[in-house]
Amino acid sequence: MYDQLKENIIHAQEIAKTSSWTYDIQKDEYFYTIEIFSILGCKFEEFDYKLENYLDFMHPEYIDTYKKICEYIKECREFDVEYKIITKNGEEKYIHERSKILYGENRKPIKLIGIVEDITETRLYQDNLKKIGDQLNYAQRISGVGSFRYDAIKNEVIASEVALSIYDESKNNNNIESYIKSAHPDDQLMIIEATENCLMGKSYSIKYRIPQRNKTNKYVLAKGDPLYDKNNKIVGIIGSIQDITKEELLQQELEKKNEKLFIVKSAAQEANKKLERLAKYDELTGLPNRHCFKEKISSLYKHVKENNTRFALMMLDIEGLDYINYSLGFEASEKALIEVVSKVRSFLGEGMFLSRYSDNHFALIVQGRKTKGDYDKIAEGLINLFKNSFKVDNFAINLTINIGICIYDKEIGADSYIRNAK
Repeated sequence: MYDQLKENIIHAQEIAKTSSWTYDIQKDEYFYTIEIFSILGCKFEEFDYKLENYLDFMHPEYIDTYKKICEYIKECREFDVEYKIITKNGEEKYIHERSKILYGENRKPIKLIGIVEDITETRLYQDNLKKIGDQLNYAQRISGVGSFRYDAIKNEVIASEVALSIYDESKNNNNIESYIKSAHPDDQLMIIEATENCLMGKSYSIKYRIPQRNKTNKYVLAKGDPLYDKNNKIVGIIGSIQDITKEELLQQELEKKNEKLFIVKSAAQEANKKLERLAKYDELTGLPNRHCFKEKISSLYKHVKENNTRFALMMLDIEGLDYINYSLGFEASEKALIEVVSKVRSFLGEGMFLSRYSDNHFALIVQGRKTKGDYDKIAEGLINLFKNSFKVDNFAINLTINIGICIYDKEIGADSYIRNAK
């Protein structure tokens, strides 16, 4: 049974790539289990259980470590060290060695026992993970995107270096409440709701602010997805966070410039509309001007000629406005003219084209098939508007109106038509 147990220990050490050793303090003798030769990659005669021979395998960078091990053994002190060796075939290995003191009577050290463990695979795996982690951190620093993992069960946040730098947080502040409180007060409720929804299975992408010491805001974009365990149960959140301050400030500046551009463009459009209106309408009365009237009469003349309809043109000449201008001033004259237009438009109603042909002259187009008596009746009504005086600035204003009428004749041109109505 003892032999079987011994054999099992040898196999276990072989599988674990571990060798044990014993140093008898009184006899000053070393003993290693057979697995030490596999670890060192040598034969018995190349090592011979002598500590000084171990120096032949030490990596040059770890000679000082070897010297310390010798000191620890000589002083009967426990130790726990890691170092590198170079085997006989040139292979580099990582070694973890640790020792423990065995005491005899009166608590007197009698032996040191130790373990030499080949941890090459573990170290290479750790180094590879560290390399990958360093590359990830480097990539995150370049892109400005950090990563995080929230464990809802432990209420613990594990964040990358970039994520921590965005928050200006230390690794000690690993609860989610500290991160939420770092955000702008107006944005904290949004973050809480996004977190709660994500823990119920809904991913999020939110933008919020982090106040800075200089009283500015850092803008961040955070994205999160539910984190599931092996039983497909949500146990947290995994996500990313990105500093988008430059982009956000640029966007805000762009929006401001677009807003200014919109105001300038709107003002320009309004000015163009005003210019277009001034080109066709009288600024004082708001009536179509001579240019607009001529376009109208030409278009109408062509229309009635093609469709065998008719219309009449009345040219109105207001007398007395020049006298008001000389006696009461230009402002009173303008007010009187506006009142004249108001009276005429009220009398005519909708559907008749009235324009200011020149200073005190107006052109009225009456469409439809009417008799000469109908046209005379309209003219009489217009004349009667000015039989009585009206007041402007407490002055009684007396004006008269002269009207010329010309009824459509297809044989007469548009310009002649206007002259005949004057």
